[in-house]
Amino acid sequence: MACSPSRAGSTVAAKWTFAQTGFPPAPNRSLAPQVPVPPILSGFRHFLRADLELAGQRAVHRTAIGDFDKARAALAKGQIRTAEIELRNAVRADPQNAAARYWLGRVELQLGNPVAAEQQAKEARARGFDAQQSVALLGQALLAQNRPGDVLKQLQPTGKDNKVDSEIQVVRGAAHLALGEPDKAADAFAQAEKL
Repeated sequence: MACSPSRAGSTVAAKWTFAQTGFPPAPNRSLAPQVPVPPILSGFRHFLRADLELAGQRAVHRTAIGDFDKARAALAKGQIRTAEIELRNAVRADPQNAAARYWLGRVELQLGNPVAAEQQAKEARARGFDAQQSVALLGQALLAQNRPGDVLKQLQPTGKDNKVDSEIQVVRGAAHLALGEPDKAADAFAQAEKL
């Protein structure tokens, strides 16, 4: 007797598949018997979900590192636009990557987008990137937007780190020069040299 595909035959096959493997067929779940999940397996789902999330984070981290490396290679070749794209990909893959944000800010400043550079400098600094470098980038971005008053308001020495305070004084000196205050600029530069 030849076996012809029929609804009854596929139901039997679906039950057999479920009985043999423990997994209902994916395409047509209505054929699989509804069996409650044993309590021991319900906890397993949480562990599996946590493992998958961790694996996803590792994949994102690898992607961000790969994009960051591609961006550094593009910068070394002088391909600023390519570096911008790769750095944006790195930031998208890992928004907490402070170095990628800093370098994206530098690239944005080179491409003539000081507003984006300001944002990335602030984000990099907030995520723990080297304060001296991020302060310099933030100051350059603000000055490129012709906002020397904002430089003086936002960047003030704290007394915690001499290198950072020195960089802040240099940026403040440039802001004073932009405002036409050469005496205050000279004082800021002199304070920067002392630190």
